[in-house]
Amino acid sequence: MSISSQQAGSPGSASGRQSGVVVKSNDLVKAKLEWTTIEHRIILTMISQLRKEDSEFNYQKVRLKELIERSGSKSNDLYSRAEEICDKLLDQKVKIRGKTDDGEREYRGYNLMSACKYVEGSGAIRAKFNPDMRPFLLELKRRFTMYRLQFVMRLSSPYAIRLYEIIKMRQDLRFVRMTIEELRETLSVEHKYDRFTDLKKHILEPARKEIKDKCDVYFTYRVQRDGRTPVGINFMIHPNEEVEPTVEELPDEEEQAEEIAERKDERQEEEVSTVDTEGQTSLFTDSEDSGPRLDATALFQQDLSQEELSNITDKELEQLHDQAREVAEDNNPNRSESILVIETYRTMKKKWCEQ
Repeated sequence: MSISSQQAGSPGSASGRQSGVVVKSNDLVKAKLEWTTIEHRIILTMISQLRKEDSEFNYQKVRLKELIERSGSKSNDLYSRAEEICDKLLDQKVKIRGKTDDGEREYRGYNLMSACKYVEGSGAIRAKFNPDMRPFLLELKRRFTMYRLQFVMRLSSPYAIRLYEIIKMRQDLRFVRMTIEELRETLSVEHKYDRFTDLKKHILEPARKEIKDKCDVYFTYRVQRDGRTPVGINFMIHPNEEVEPTVEELPDEEEQAEEIAERKDERQEEEVSTVDTEGQTSLFTDSEDSGPRLDATALFQQDLSQEELSNITDKELEQLHDQAREVAEDNNPNRSESILVIETYRTMKKKWCEQ
C-alpha cells in the first residue's frame, strides 16, 4: 500500500486520538535535520497526533512508556533524561535548501518547537510546534509524504529513518536519484565518512538492511560514477510484502486505510489540476517482454518544479524526448536500453537548461 500521511489531533478528544499515520510536506522530508533517533521518535509521534482539520498547533503529549514499547526498547532511562530531551527538542532546527521561482538558490531555517514541558512523575513530555512549521505539517493539499508511524518507530538509527522517509516520498515513482553531496547533506554527514566506501559501510548498508527487515518498503541502489569517483546514487524502491503491521495496531487498520486513501485522492486530484502532462505517474513503463522499464520522460519531470511542469506542454515534452533519444542513440551505439534511457534523460536535462 502506498502511503502519504495524515494528521491526527490533540490528545484527549475522540477525534484527536493518535492515528498512527505521519504526514509531512516533501520539503520537510528533504530538509537537513540533525535529530537523534529518540528525537525523531518523539517528533514523529507528535506529528501523527495532528488532525487533518487543524489550522494551528496545540500541545501534544508523548507518553514515555508508549514510546519505549513502540520502539521495542527495554531501557527506561528516558524518564531520567526527560528534561535533557526537552532541552534538545527546543534546540532543534529545520534547514531547507531550494530554489526561488527565478531559479536562485534559497536557504530557509526554522526553529522546530516553541515550547516543551515535563513534570516529574508524569511520565509524559508535552511539546508544541513552532507556528512557522505550519506550512510543512498542517492543511497539506499537495506534495506531501505519508506513512505509518509504527514502521519508523522500529528503526534504530536516524539515518535509516531519513532514508525510509525519502523512499516513501518517491514510492509511487519507484525511483529516486540523489547526488552524493545531496545525500550527505540530507543525512547531516557532510563531515563524516569522507570516503564513499565508509559512507556505504556505516550508513547505507546498515540502513538498507534494517529497512528491509522492518518496513513496508525497501530500497536497492546503484552508484553513479564519474570515472572512479562516486557522484550519485539511484535508489530503486520496492514494496515489502513480508513486513506487516504489528498486531496491536491492527484494530485501527480500517480507519487508517480510509484516511490514507482520502489523503492520496486529494494529492492525486491536486496533481492532475496543476500538472499539464499525461500518464507520468511512474518512472517506469510496462513492457510485455521484459516487465517494468525506466521512463526517461518521467525521470526528467522529477527534476522540474511545479511551475515548470505546469508550463511545459505534452507536445514540447515529446519533442524534447525524441530529440534527446536520437542524440543518445547516436552517442551510444549497441548499448542496453537502460543505458539509452539514462542518457536520454541526461540529454533532456541538458537541452532544457540550455533553453
